Amino acid sequence: MSLFTITIENGNLEDRRRHLLNVESGEAMFSTAPEPRKKQYQLLAVSLEDTELLKLSRYDFEFLLVSQQSFAFDLVECWINRLGSTFTCEPNGIVKFPEYSIGDLE
Repeated sequence: MSLFTITIENGNLEDRRRHLLNVESGEAMFSTAPEPRKKQYQLLAVSLEDTELLKLSRYDFEFLLVSQQSFAFDLVECWINRLGSTFTCEPNGIVKFPEYSIGDLE
C-alpha cells in the first residue's frame, strides 16, 4: 500500500499528492482524526494490490500493548522509523516531504 500526503484547504484538495512511503504486509499504519482547521495535512492510502486492513480501536490497541507489549512496540517503532526516514526538518522548523512523481514509484 502506498501512502501519500495531501493538503486539504476549506474541504478541498489543494496541490497534488506526494508519495510518502509504502507499507508492506504485516506492518502497521497509525493515524489520528484531523482537527477541524482551514488547512489540514492528511494521509491518503492507495492499495497497489488486493489489500485487507485491520482497524483497531484505541481500546483494542491498548489491550494489544498490555497483552503483547513487545509486538505492539515493534509495530510502533517500525512506523516511527519509516515515517521519520521520509522527510527532513529545515532549521526554521518547516517539514519538507520528498518530491516524487508517479513514475518514480514503478
